[in-house]
Amino acid sequence: MYKIVFNDDQYLDFVFNHENIEFETSVHDVQASLKVVKSEENQLYFSTLLYYKEVKEKLNMLLQLKDLYTADDVFSKQISDEYHTKLNALNERINTAIKNNPKSYAAKLLKVKAEQFPDCDANAFTRTNSVRSRWFDNVDFSDTSLFYSNAFTTKIIGYLQQFTSKYYSQEQQMQMFKYGIDTIMMKAKVSTKAYNFVVDFMINGFE
Repeated sequence: MYKIVFNDDQYLDFVFNHENIEFETSVHDVQASLKVVKSEENQLYFSTLLYYKEVKEKLNMLLQLKDLYTADDVFSKQISDEYHTKLNALNERINTAIKNNPKSYAAKLLKVKAEQFPDCDANAFTRTNSVRSRWFDNVDFSDTSLFYSNAFTTKIIGYLQQFTSKYYSQEQQMQMFKYGIDTIMMKAKVSTKAYNFVVDFMINGFE
């Protein structure tokens, strides 16, 4: 994976995998205005990623809306139905992209980048624990080809963010981070290269 940097705030990560690449965009908003003209792999990657981001935003909004109503409220049931419909459609879109392009690097990236969403009918505590426990389900730490992308690092950062809370004291926050980091290191023990990669990121990546 390669990165084109336009300025301090605008950049573009793209897949270079033995095919010609042509795209159009605007420096004013690189991501939103991106149009892949040539490159089947990047068309797959960016179109699926854009859909994913749009649905993720809607799912998070539905979760917030869900929390405003009691479980026996009629509108609560409607929100749950809408949430599950959108989540199922998202999972089907991602799974289809991966299944139809099993040898593509884009499929690997999409598999890792896809987050685990909670059951909207569960309470906040159960939601959080469910997401944490399934966060790395689709991550193959032994796949060294992913070291050349931001897939692992963004996944790690996202996981540690699951352990932050404004209600924690400084000591509690440090303990929660320690628990998260211990889990990450256990996952990375599948190979020496993966372990060293994660250790290096933990030491240098947050500087």
